[in-house]
Formats: sequence, C-alpha cells, structure tokens
Amino acid sequence: MKRKAAAQILALLLAFALCIPASAFNEPGTVGKPVVLSAGGETAAFIDRQDNLWIWGRTQYGMMGVGKTQDHGDDENTFWQKEPLKIMEHVRSVSISAGWHSPYAAAIQTDGTLWMWGRNDFGQLGNGGESIAYISPYGSECAVQPIPVKVMDNVAAVSCGTTHTGAIKTDGSLWMWGRNYCGQIGNGEYKTEQKTPVKVMDDVASVSCYGNRTAAVKTNGELWMWGDARNNAFNQGLYEGNTPGETYQTVPYKIMDQVDSVYFRDTENNPFFKENPYILKTDGTLITWPINAGMTKVDPHSVDENGNWILPEPIRPTSPLPIETVAEDVAFVNSISNSLVNQGIETLAIIKKDGSLWMSGGNQDGLLGSRDVFKKEYIPLTEFVKVMDHVSAFTCGYTAALAIESKVTETNEIVTSIKGWGQLNSPLLRWDMMVDLIGGPQKTWTDAFWQKRSDRYVMTPLNLILAPTFYPPKLPTGEGPSI
Repeated sequence: MKRKAAAQILALLLAFALCIPASAFNEPGTVGKPVVLSAGGETAAFIDRQDNLWIWGRTQYGMMGVGKTQDHGDDENTFWQKEPLKIMEHVRSVSISAGWHSPYAAAIQTDGTLWMWGRNDFGQLGNGGESIAYISPYGSECAVQPIPVKVMDNVAAVSCGTTHTGAIKTDGSLWMWGRNYCGQIGNGEYKTEQKTPVKVMDDVASVSCYGNRTAAVKTNGELWMWGDARNNAFNQGLYEGNTPGETYQTVPYKIMDQVDSVYFRDTENNPFFKENPYILKTDGTLITWPINAGMTKVDPHSVDENGNWILPEPIRPTSPLPIETVAEDVAFVNSISNSLVNQGIETLAIIKKDGSLWMSGGNQDGLLGSRDVFKKEYIPLTEFVKVMDHVSAFTCGYTAALAIESKVTETNEIVTSIKGWGQLNSPLLRWDMMVDLIGGPQKTWTDAFWQKRSDRYVMTPLNLILAPTFYPPKLPTGEGPSI
C-alpha cells in the first residue's frame, strides 16, 4: 500500500510539473495550465474542488468583488476580510495583479468567459474604462469596478500585471489592454492607454505582464518581449527599443528560443534590479541575466556604517551579458517583495519538478519559511533552502507566502490544504487564527505587532484552510477526488 501511495504521489507531482501554480508578482498566463492560488499585495484567492472562487485579505479598491466600496471587511475595525469569501462559481483560473497601489483581479470561468474587477484607472480591466469614483486610503480619487464585469469570451489564459493585462484566446491569439506608457501593450503606440482589448500576435502559449514590460512565448518556444527597454531589459546590449530618442519597444521583439514561460522579478522601487526576468527554459533550467555590466549580485558583507548595503552604480552594457543559470529541474518560479528589495535583495522561490519548494535570498518577515535561517533575517542566503515537499501551487504577497500541499493517503485519496507563513499580522494569514495556533496571548492587531520580534512571524508553514470548513483547494491539474 505504501509503495502504491508513493508511486501515486510521484505521478501526481510529475503532473504538477506540467502546471503553473500562481504567482502574484510575476504570474504568467499559460494555455493549459490554470492558476488555482493567487495573491498580490495583501489580497489572495483560491479555487476549490467545486470550482468556487474564494477571496480574502485587504478589502480596499473593491478587491473583494462583491460590490462593497467601503474599506472594512468582516471586522469593521480593520480593512481586512479574514475569512475567505465566496464570490464566483464555475471558475477555472484566477489572477491577482502585481500592483500594491493599483490592485485588480481576473477570473476565467469554465465556459471561457473572462471577468475582471478592482482598480481601473488605466483601463486595465478592459471594459472601456467604465468604473465608479473611489477615494483611496491615501486620499486620492481613483476609478474602481467593485463587481466582476465580463470582458471577452473564449479565453484560455490571462496575466494581470501592475496596470496592464494580457489574455490568450483559445485560438492562440494574444490580446492586450491597460496602461501603455512604455509600449507594453505591443500595438506600436506608447504614452497612451488602451481601455479595450487589442490583438497583438498569434500562436501564443504563455504571456507575462509586469510593470512596464510584457513577455510572450509562442507555441514554438520563441520568447518575444516589449515595453520599457532600459536597464538591459532584453539583454541586447546597446539596443533600447524602436522609438528614436526614447527607450521603448512598442512591438514584440524576439529574444531567444526554447522557452517555456517568463517570470518578472518583483523589484518595485528598486533602482538596481529593474524587472529583468527569470526565464524558464523548456528543459526546466531557470536562467536570467544582470541588468548592467557592473553588478550581478549584492555582496552581503558590503555595508556602510549604518548597516545599509553598498550598491555599485549600474554600468550600461555594450553587448549581451552572459546568461546566469539559477536552478535546474524547475517547474515554477516566484520573486517575493519585502523591505529588503529596496536594498537590492529579493526573496526567490522555486518549485522543482518533484514537488519540493525551495527558497533563497532575503528573509525579512520570515518569508523563507524556516526557523533554521531566521537568525539570518538581514543577510540574504545565496543558496536555496528546502521549505516543504508535496507542493502543487505557491503564491505570495508583500507580507506572507502561501502554498497548496497535496498528499496521497493510504486509501489513495488526494488531500490538499493551504499552508501559510510570514508576518503574524498579515491579512493573508488570517492573523487571529495564527495567534491561536502559535499559542500567543495577543488577540488584537496592535498586540500582535508589538510582540517581541521573534514571535511576530510565522516561520514555518501552518495550515490555513482545511475541509470541512471549506472545500479543499483544487489541484492545477483538476484531478483528485473531492473530500
């Protein structure tokens, strides 16, 4: 029986290697690889075994998708929806945007219709800009759509970036909309807004949107990129776009072959790592390239008298820089934002083809998910540390990480649960429940925040959502019995 269960686990994990779990900040939309767990900023969503979409976390900008425009959630003393809220049925895939100040979301239903909601200042919802006025938490007026609106039919995959969106239809055509300041829409224009979908190219298998850049992988494995061409974005040396006097690439530009998908780094507001991508090759090798000729990695021992990392000035490359191999046997990638990112430090997560989750880099907020490395909170790890096995999906927000753990029982049932770790008071972790689980006496947000430092973090993966409170999370393959 144990051998049979072990064989079933291996087969299941091999199937997971063909599926892309969700990622909030660099989430590709890939045909045939639905996203069942997604997070962005401080909002998260998952699809259960019955194809129901649940959402929780930060409630602002209409992100709960239920028409509420007030900021409070299920607790009027906070801006959080702590219990997952069911907002839609018959959902196949979900994407939460990367933007902290411009959050929005998309869901593909089982009939292929695409629905979107959230912030809509740049037409990123694709509904022509139709929205309502909303005063943001920062006092500025913005446009939001607090109820899901239908955008288009026959959609196979979608990627929500920061303020622009890409969708692949079932015929392989790529459609783009949203902010187009740097040409990230790919329709030959820039410094504009595209508020309805526009067709960009055909024969597309995967699309990734983030910041002012877009990447698409065609069905033959060709990688094409466009948008902001600065900071060695395309690793093409002195080439910086097709707009004379500017640095924008307004139409797709071929980069390389034999690519599976692209994951943009979450490096918002960092002047040194300007969103150069992680590229997953078809053989499972994860590669990247430096943004300049003078710095490839941060030296953790190079600090000033105040303890801040000393970063060298970027040097513009005159030719393509050497490709860096990051990892092998990779099925999925993610880059997590935290306070160290402004010092050139990122937290990187990969799921290998055997279903194991590995993480490296900065450990602010305990995001590496290991008590063994917590003492190295401010020193980035250059090697990967193993967090857990049997992982079928992973995502993250600014303050926490989430994963779907899938195991096969002795009765050959597939049991799934959502694990979480990071800041104890993160709205993604349903912090009041976390306080109970770790045995702390604090019951309020402020009490949890002012705990002694080592107790403010959930440093190992803990269960967040289990049956029978909710249906178990769906597997990316859609396989497995309902339990």
